Amino acid sequence: MKKADDMILVRKAAAGDVSAFREITERHQRQIYCVAHDFTGNHHDAEDILQEVLIKAHRSMGAFQGKAKLSSWFHRITINSCIDRERRASLP
Repeated sequence: MKKADDMILVRKAAAGDVSAFREITERHQRQIYCVAHDFTGNHHDAEDILQEVLIKAHRSMGAFQGKAKLSSWFHRITINSCIDRERRASLP
């Protein structure tokens, strides 16, 4: 997928277009799940993280500036979510 095509979808999703966000989700959910699964080693945790990432992405879609690929943005959100989850689990 071209970066320009991703930006069109991002703009539409940021404006509230549900079908545009669904398309973005369909394109990137496997990548998000795989990164989360590699990090956690657990199917259920990876699914939970996938949901967290999609919620975070939906809330901050308007902040995506397109300086990097959308897949890179999702990768960073996923890694940060995995780290946050690990930190919460290690708290007493």
